[in-house]
Amino acid sequence: MSKKKAYKPQVDDKLLHVLNLEAINLPQFKEVRGKEWVSYGARNLFPAKLVELLNTSAVHNTAVQAKFDATIGEGIRVIGDDIANANGETLNEIYEKAALDYLVFGGYALNPIWNRAGDKIVELYHLPFANVRSGKLDEMDKVQEYYYSSNWENVGKYTPTRYKSFSYTDNKGDDATQIFYHFIYSPE
Repeated sequence: MSKKKAYKPQVDDKLLHVLNLEAINLPQFKEVRGKEWVSYGARNLFPAKLVELLNTSAVHNTAVQAKFDATIGEGIRVIGDDIANANGETLNEIYEKAALDYLVFGGYALNPIWNRAGDKIVELYHLPFANVRSGKLDEMDKVQEYYYSSNWENVGKYTPTRYKSFSYTDNKGDDATQIFYHFIYSPE
């Protein structure tokens, strides 16, 4: 009986590449005493880490861009006025920003503004998801308010502003400017 030689693949060093992908810990959402909002990751800066990864990893950026292009498609077909706010942004521009936030962060935030009667949204803005934090849960496990800051690393200088959670009924006066916050469901 003859022995067969074990197959040994030939490896060309020029074709072998090693990818060192950075592993990141998933964020912990914590209520912090003395703060009205829920902390989003270490030092409340997990969204900034995701933006950093998007901007520094060509592989990650390309993957997100491919998913973004597939998500956007040809945009939204609008019947009627396409301008959504006083900044002149269109619904498609807001949709594109929200879609990118959803792909990067797993959520998006919009700022609807109701008319005085509270029966119609008269303006709609996109809020960068990285700049919004959830308020604490009430006794019914509902979030009644959200907080916006343009810089969560320096809340002393960029004081978070409180906004009412989106509501079809409680939307007049000071509560006419709200935040609609959507985040991927987690059983936690």
